[in-house]
Amino acid sequence: MDQKQLLDIFLSEADELIQTIEKDLVALDSSPDDASLIDEVFRAVHTMKSSAAMVGFEKTSEYAHLLENLLERLRNKTMVVTKELISFLLRCGDFLKVLLDNGTQGQDECDPDEFNKMKDALGHYLDIPEQSASKAEIKETEALPVSETKISYYKISMTFQKNLFLSGHDPLLLLLELQEMGELVHIEPNLSKLPGIHEISPCDLYISWSVLFKTERSITDIEDVFIFVRENNEIKIEDVSHRFHEGLSISDAGKILKELEIAEKITSEQEPKEALQKQKKTGALLRKPTVRVKTERLDRLVNLMEEMTIGLDGLFLLLEKSAIRSGKMLEKLEHLIAVGREAQEQVMMTRMFPLEETFGRFQRMIRDLSASQDKPIRVTIAGADTELDKNLVEKIEDPLKHIIRNCVDHGIERPEERKTKGKPEEGVVSLKAYQKEGRIYIEIGDDGRGLDEHRILKKAISKNLISKGSTPTKEQLYDLLFLPGFSTRDEVSEISGRGVGLDVVQTNVSELGGTINIVSEKDKGTTFIINLPMTLAIIKVMQIRVEKESFLIPFSVIAGLAQPLPGDIKTIETKEELINFQGEYIPLIRLDEVFKIEDPSEETSIGIVIIVESEKTRFGIFTDDIVDEHQVVIKNLETNFRKVPGIAGGTILGDGQVSLIIDIYGLEKMFFKKDDKNGIIGDWSQDNQEEPRIFEGQPILTNS
Repeated sequence: MDQKQLLDIFLSEADELIQTIEKDLVALDSSPDDASLIDEVFRAVHTMKSSAAMVGFEKTSEYAHLLENLLERLRNKTMVVTKELISFLLRCGDFLKVLLDNGTQGQDECDPDEFNKMKDALGHYLDIPEQSASKAEIKETEALPVSETKISYYKISMTFQKNLFLSGHDPLLLLLELQEMGELVHIEPNLSKLPGIHEISPCDLYISWSVLFKTERSITDIEDVFIFVRENNEIKIEDVSHRFHEGLSISDAGKILKELEIAEKITSEQEPKEALQKQKKTGALLRKPTVRVKTERLDRLVNLMEEMTIGLDGLFLLLEKSAIRSGKMLEKLEHLIAVGREAQEQVMMTRMFPLEETFGRFQRMIRDLSASQDKPIRVTIAGADTELDKNLVEKIEDPLKHIIRNCVDHGIERPEERKTKGKPEEGVVSLKAYQKEGRIYIEIGDDGRGLDEHRILKKAISKNLISKGSTPTKEQLYDLLFLPGFSTRDEVSEISGRGVGLDVVQTNVSELGGTINIVSEKDKGTTFIINLPMTLAIIKVMQIRVEKESFLIPFSVIAGLAQPLPGDIKTIETKEELINFQGEYIPLIRLDEVFKIEDPSEETSIGIVIIVESEKTRFGIFTDDIVDEHQVVIKNLETNFRKVPGIAGGTILGDGQVSLIIDIYGLEKMFFKKDDKNGIIGDWSQDNQEEPRIFEGQPILTNS
């Protein structure tokens, strides 16, 4: 393994370690007596120290070593966990990330003065002299009398798996770490498994070691050195201090070590096996086997699978029309197509990530905001194991951050205000995720003051968005918060603004094929509900025909089908159409009019109407025919063409035909952008899109 590969592995693991440190420290804030959380943070920092040293991140390793010493005091209960200490440890974790980021970009990990300043801060907890102290002061400190401690001798046997190096571990680093804790009196290598020179692989380990170790540290401290290699390797630590009552001659060390080796051979092997089994039962060190794969490779694999499926579909169509068609041949081909689709689904599953990591970062953010605003806040999390496409997870993070800031800044009241309302002084922010009907729902709520509907109405009237005397519904009032620049707050907050920026949140969510709704009750709290597709990459669709054009509608929004009879379609004011569906008249949309398709049909009662449902509206889409159903990979139009209102993307079908995928939520916004029933002006924002003419004869999708 070359240095670049080793560095890539380290950086990938380092990100996970930083996240583990932050997540467990935030959890420790709520459970200060949970020793397992302290152990987890200690292990992460310990691994960071060793791995950073291996790839040359010396300052990262040095700082992690000091941080490890501080955490050791927490483990030994010589220090107690406090909120101030947790805040400090979180800042230490942030500094480790800064060191890593700088080193990754080829810069110095940190300015020496800044590094010394951060070390001094740690030294305050460890009683270490400041870096700026004079040599005389340091020398004087070193000269202080040291209390007499017990010296022990340990025999350490280390036999590792052959592929140890592939996991990023190195026995040399373990020996160096032992040397920091005491004296390596004698090291005896075992070369019995070393092959001939021509058979040696530089990636394999053939040597095992026996070590005689002298130290003042406890056996627990020595075990911690091997904490990440004990699971799959044979590590045995034995206290042999009874052999050295009168001291030890270096010349005798090797002899005594060999005597111990001989004695070990006749002892039972049951003890280490039982110890290992006990360790595994705790589950503390068990890790699920995982493989790290670059997202670009997965994306490329998805595209290749799509091209294969398109090719098989095309071949199936050709054989169906061919004179030499064979039933067995078509059957085999259908099986291949089914296998291809299954493979496509499995590839897509590899792109799914749980929201646990994202929710963990938000927990830290809420803690920091809580401290800065002097509002005690408890975070509740549910459904963190809900999985979402990795691309969606990354793109939804910023909108969620803005909503959370709103909850903390404007939703949660100050302790004294909550007390007068009969509420607990500690506020609650809830993060919840769940799957429903093939979509993912994320709810972010607070138990704060709720939205002031009277104030929203007053502000809307002052901006001429609502006429005086009108009676808009709650939902219509809340929708105003998503208009650009709309805010009920007189002062602009540095953290957030209820309404200021929510238009950007809604835009971002809409671009991901989702919707956002608000539920609020005065003095009970506010909840933002975001509805998203599970993935942006692959969906099941129904293919429809409008004139000569082909469109695709996601199955997830289809509520039913209707074949209109004469009289089922009504026209209002010679413009808007309604269709009778199950005794209820709902709006009807004609795609040939929306997308300016040439030569629209003049017949109004022939064809099929697809009934679709968004979060707020049910409406019909008129189509000339239903062609087929497909499972397709979505391709972004903006890459090769431009953004088209009402279109979510496109795909290439088996016959090579390009078909556009309807964005139901975008179509709803275009068609129902004006609502004067309750005095709502509606289209207040001046960001009107250009007319969605898209059929101009130019290619907009390719297989690449």
